[in-house]
Amino acid sequence: MHPHNYEYIKEYFNDRGYLLKSIRYQNAKTKLLTICPNGHDYPVSFNAFQDKSNGKRGSRCSECCDINKPHTQEYVEEYISQFGYKLHSESNYRGTKAGLLLICPDGHHYPTTFDNFKNRGRRCTDCGGRRNTRYSLNEVRTNIENEGYKLISESYQGVHETLHLKCPEYHDYFVQFDKFNNSGDRCGKCWEEKRIHGENHPNWKGGISTLSTYLRRYINNWKRDSLAYYGEKCIITGADSNIIIHHLYSFQSIVLEVLIELKYQLYESISEYSNDQLKAMSVKCLEIHYRYPLGVPLEKHVHEEFHSIYTKDNNTPEQFFDFLQRNNTNMESVQNKSKKLPRRKRNALTDSQAISAWERRKSGESCRRIAQDLGVSGSTIENLVNGKSYKHLALSKVKPRNTKLDEKQVLTIRKELIDGAFGTILAKKFKVSTSIISAIRRGSLGHSKSRFKDLSPLPAGKTKLGRLSERDILEIRSRGRIEGLKMIAKDFGISRQLVSDIMKGRRYKHVSN
Repeated sequence: MHPHNYEYIKEYFNDRGYLLKSIRYQNAKTKLLTICPNGHDYPVSFNAFQDKSNGKRGSRCSECCDINKPHTQEYVEEYISQFGYKLHSESNYRGTKAGLLLICPDGHHYPTTFDNFKNRGRRCTDCGGRRNTRYSLNEVRTNIENEGYKLISESYQGVHETLHLKCPEYHDYFVQFDKFNNSGDRCGKCWEEKRIHGENHPNWKGGISTLSTYLRRYINNWKRDSLAYYGEKCIITGADSNIIIHHLYSFQSIVLEVLIELKYQLYESISEYSNDQLKAMSVKCLEIHYRYPLGVPLEKHVHEEFHSIYTKDNNTPEQFFDFLQRNNTNMESVQNKSKKLPRRKRNALTDSQAISAWERRKSGESCRRIAQDLGVSGSTIENLVNGKSYKHLALSKVKPRNTKLDEKQVLTIRKELIDGAFGTILAKKFKVSTSIISAIRRGSLGHSKSRFKDLSPLPAGKTKLGRLSERDILEIRSRGRIEGLKMIAKDFGISRQLVSDIMKGRRYKHVSN
């Protein structure tokens, strides 16, 4: 959908005396053919034609504007004579950028160009520079009153001094005389009142656009998960650049769902919401995104083609499946392009889920199990129970429970670890968390008063693969879906980069699952 429709554009030109000949409007940057009030054909884009926010008029017919007409020698001499200047007898006019030698009212020779003299207001440097510095207070007041404004300031020092004015609608307006006189700046409040916005605009959608723009900033994790799931490529063209994540369910529908679940009212501006409300909506928006299927990566021109057919309102998966058939693509081939597991969702817990996870951890349940149930990373739960995240809930730090393993069990675990047993399997077998198994592997189980404090770290296995055995690699891949890179790297005595390479299949490719 374009920013303006054809009827609005046509009426805008008609209000300014121009007739729109073009029968189709594409966008604000595409030129349209118009006829000016004097009957001249004038091609112009709507961006260039429309009036500016500072009150300055937009582009108009070049044949009607003196600024684009070639000037003659007589015109130049007549124009500069209005300001008391004369053209030197040996100086001829050859263009607006060509040099001219002028004689000022005080008899000084002043080299300049006609462009600097007429459009930039440059005057004799020996007499004091720009023409506006020569204006008196009465001349400034007269100039301002001719525009319907009233001068409130009682003194005038120069063109760059800020003056206090009253506009025709009695708004207080502060501006430099240079900008008022030469740049055409006018009252911003009057422009804002005249500007078409809100429910009077032809594309008004009930005020949801501003809120949608704000909430889109908080779904980047969902976009990354969607991109990784489909191999970071467009599922139709296979391109890996200029990618846009397409919502199978309309984003505007999700925004409305956020408002309904939180029981918030829709306002025209997000400034009418409190910071707590905006934060709650951003969390809820990400949560609802994960309820629906992941997005689909499409190349930009493919994405635009989809919305040109089905528009951007209330999109559904059925529309997308129909679009795939149009492009001779089926969902089975789309799924085959998915070479990576979906990235784990980070910090996607609601407040109620965070409190539930905290209570489960306090009762002794492992972070791994909680993270697996809630579909987040283990580090998310660890940061929660350690007070590093979700601080607004004011949850106390959960102290790690003491191990219930006796000395015989610890020695058995160490022996099985040396034999190559998986830490996750041992944790389930002895009903302890994987962090306990990791601590036994590192030789750091318990505190200084523990009877296991003299344990030494287990030596790394030496095999044909180097420091890591095939079992180690398989365990890293298994744990990497749940736990953080830092903990895995510390357990195996390797770098986090190596763990990441193993997870993404860049290292030890010959070891199959």
